[in-house]
Amino acid sequence: MQFRKALTAATAAVAIIPIVVLAAFEWRNVVSEMDALEKRQRMTAERIAEAINARLSSALELMLLAASELPELASIEARDRTLSHIARAEPAFLNLHFDTPEGISRGFHPLLNPAGVPNNGVDHRGRRHWKERRTDAPYWISASFEATGAADERIVNIGAQARTRTGELAGFAVCALDLKKFAALAAEYENPGDAIWITDSKGGILYASRGLESAPISTFEALIPEESPTSPGPIPFQAAQGQKVLEGWFAQTGLSGDWRVMVAKPNALRQMELTGIILRSLLLILFVLGASGLAGMLARRPIEKALFKLQSQVAAARPEPLSCERIHSLAEFEALQNEFGLLMKRLSIARAEIESVNRHLADEVARQTKALRTQMEMLSRIFESLADGLLLLDQEGVIVWANHRAERLFAASASGKILGSAAGTLVAQCFRAGNKAPEPEAVLSGGTHRLQLKSASGEHFLDVTAFPIEGGDRFARGILIHDATDAARMETLKENLIGVVAHELKTPLAAIALSAETLTRRDAGWSEEFEDDLLQGMQREVGALQQLISDWLDVARIDGGTFIIQKRIVQLKPIILRAQKRVRALGPVQIRITIDPDAECVNVDPDRFLQLLTNLLSNSVRYRAQERECIIEVHAETKHSELLLSVSDNGIGIPEGEEKRIFDRFYQVNMGMRRRSGGTGLGLVISLAIVRAHGGTIEVASTPHVGSTFTVRIPY
Repeated sequence: MQFRKALTAATAAVAIIPIVVLAAFEWRNVVSEMDALEKRQRMTAERIAEAINARLSSALELMLLAASELPELASIEARDRTLSHIARAEPAFLNLHFDTPEGISRGFHPLLNPAGVPNNGVDHRGRRHWKERRTDAPYWISASFEATGAADERIVNIGAQARTRTGELAGFAVCALDLKKFAALAAEYENPGDAIWITDSKGGILYASRGLESAPISTFEALIPEESPTSPGPIPFQAAQGQKVLEGWFAQTGLSGDWRVMVAKPNALRQMELTGIILRSLLLILFVLGASGLAGMLARRPIEKALFKLQSQVAAARPEPLSCERIHSLAEFEALQNEFGLLMKRLSIARAEIESVNRHLADEVARQTKALRTQMEMLSRIFESLADGLLLLDQEGVIVWANHRAERLFAASASGKILGSAAGTLVAQCFRAGNKAPEPEAVLSGGTHRLQLKSASGEHFLDVTAFPIEGGDRFARGILIHDATDAARMETLKENLIGVVAHELKTPLAAIALSAETLTRRDAGWSEEFEDDLLQGMQREVGALQQLISDWLDVARIDGGTFIIQKRIVQLKPIILRAQKRVRALGPVQIRITIDPDAECVNVDPDRFLQLLTNLLSNSVRYRAQERECIIEVHAETKHSELLLSVSDNGIGIPEGEEKRIFDRFYQVNMGMRRRSGGTGLGLVISLAIVRAHGGTIEVASTPHVGSTFTVRIPY
C-alpha cells in the first residue's frame, strides 16, 4: 500500500510541474494569438479598402475616358463599340451608357437588357441615376440601390459629364458597378471566425459575411486615439450585431472616403478561447492525477509480469505457451494459462470443422445461385425482347416486374413509377378518360380488352390481356399489353378517306355528269354562251379533281420520302399575286400585301411556294366569317437570317386546343363546315411538308371568332 501511495505521489509531482509550465506557455501563446488576430484584422480591413479604392479608381478613370470620347462620336453604333471596348477593361462594369441632355440613351453596352429588349432609345429621366446626376461636378458616385431595367440587381452608379471640345454639355456617361465583384474582393481576404461588412455612404450594406445579412450592425463606436484623431489607416471600433458584441477594425474607402470596411470578431469567441485553455489545463491535471493513482494501485511487478506473459500468449492465440511465456510464480495465473491452452485446442478443432462445412455450403449456394441467375437472366432477356409490354403481379395484385416496353407505354400517363403500384389502380388511372373503358376488375380477370389511353404524348389504343401464372410463389398473374394504336389509326384513316372520297369526288363528278347530259340534248337549242358556261364549269370541276389527285400524290410522296424541292432565287411578290388570283374564285376577299425590301427576292422552290401560299390563302377564304368582309394580310420580312412570312385573316379562328391537330391528315377545324368550305383536309399537311423541305418551320396563333395567323420561318 505504501508503495502504491509513493508511486502515485511521485508520478503526480513529476506530471504537475510540466503541466504548469505548459499552461503558462499556452497562456502566452493565447496572448500572442490575440495580438496576431488584431494585426490580421487591421491588415484585412486595410487591404480590402485598398482593393476597393483601386477598383473604383479604375472604373472612374474609364468613365472619364468615356465622357471625353463619346461626345466626339457621331453615330450610336460607334458609341456602342467604344463602350464595349471600355467594358472589357473593367470586370466590375454591369453596363455602360451615354445619355443625351434630354435623358435618352444614345449608346449602350450591353445592347439588350435581361428581357431581350434593346437598351438604346430608352427614356432614363425616371431612373435613379438621372435624378442623382450632377452638373456642378465632373463626376458623381451614388449609394447602392436595387436597379431595374438594364440590370435587375443591387448596383452602384458612377456618372460623369460628357462635354464637347468647346465645353458644351453633350450628355452624361454612366456605368452600373457589379457589387458582387466588390464582395469577391472581401471574400478573398476573409478569415474563419471574422465578421466583415462593407457599407456605402448611406449605410447600405454592400457585403456581409455569411449569416450576417439579416442582422446588420445596430451600434457603431470608433475608438479613435485622442493624440491622433486623424491618423491614417484602419481604426479600432466596437459594435453590436444582434446579441453579440464585436471588436475589430474599420477603414474608410471609396472615391469620397465615405465607404466603410469593418472586420471584427465577437468578444464571446475571444473569451471562449481563453476559457478553453484554462479548462484544458485543469482537465489535464486531473487526468494525470487519476492516472498516477491508478498506476500506483497496479504497480506490483509479479502481477504485471504474469499478465504480460499471458497477454503475449493470448495475442498469438497459441495453445501451448513459449518457454519465455510460461508462468511459474502465481498459481492462479498458471491455472488460467493451462485452461486457456485447452480452450484454444478445442477451438482449433471446432474451427476446422466449421470451415469445412462452410466451404461445402458456399459451393452449393454458389452453384444454385448461378443456375438461378442464369435462368432469371434468360427469362429477363426473353421478356425484354418482346415487342409488347409485360407486367407481372404478386398475390396482392401489385406490379413487381415490368419490361421496358410496358414502362414506356405507361410512363406518360402514370403518376410516378409503375413498379410497386396496384395494377387495378394503374388501369383506372391511365384509362379513366375513356367513356367506354371497362372496370379494372374486368380487365384483370382475363380475356383481351381494347383500351383507350390518353396522355401528354397523344392518344393510344392498347390490347390488354390478363392471364394467371400457376405454381408461382412471387408471380401470381401476368398482363400482356399490345400497342394497337397504328391499327386503330388505320381504321380511322380509312373511314376518313372513304368520307372524303364520297364527298370530294361525288360532287364534281355529279356536276360533270349533269353538264354533259345537258349538252347532249341538242334539241334543246342551247345558246353558244350557255354551252360555254357549262364547258367552263366542267373544266373547273375537272381541275378540282386534278387538284385532289395531286394532293393525294403529294401525300404519297411525303410518306415515301420522295417529296423534293428545287430552290432558286425568285421574286416573292409575283408568287403571292398568282396565289391571290387562284383564291379569288372561292369568294369575296380583300388581300393586303406588304413586303420589306430585304425580302423581295427569296431562295425557294417557286412552284411549291406558290402551292404553300395558295393553301394558306384558300383556308383563310374558306373559313371566313359570314358577318364581315374577309380581309387577309400577307407580310414578308427578314430577321436573324430568316425569311418570316405571315398570313393573317379575320375569319372564324381555330377552337382552343385544336391548333396542333390542324396539321393532321383529313382534319378540318369544323368538320360540319365541309359542305360550305370544301377541301380534303390535306392542304396543311402538304404545306407543313413544303416548309420542312425548305428547312423551316410553320406556326399558328389563333383566337376563336377573331382570326388566325400562320407564320412561316425559312432560312434566308
